[in-house]
Amino acid sequence: TRVIPCEEGHGFAIVVTLIGLPDGEHEVTAEITHPLFLPPEDRVGTTHRRQEKVTAEDGVALWSFRWLFDEAAQRVPGKWSVR
Repeated sequence: TRVIPCEEGHGFAIVVTLIGLPDGEHEVTAEITHPLFLPPEDRVGTTHRRQEKVTAEDGVALWSFRWLFDEAAQRVPGKWSVR
């Protein structure tokens, strides 16, 4: 676990290595949970699912996710998780 400053210009990225896949294209579903963004009238769910395609070569594929705190409404403290 890392603590990331919730400030403009900061953010994070993760890269996941998927091993043992048959070669070719695969669909990956990621579930991202984050603190509730502001302002309150624009609140939406805090868990989002993303489906993306990855291509495996020699049984290995990479999937990545990055986020920058570029909007003030997103700069709220709290725990993020990606699964």
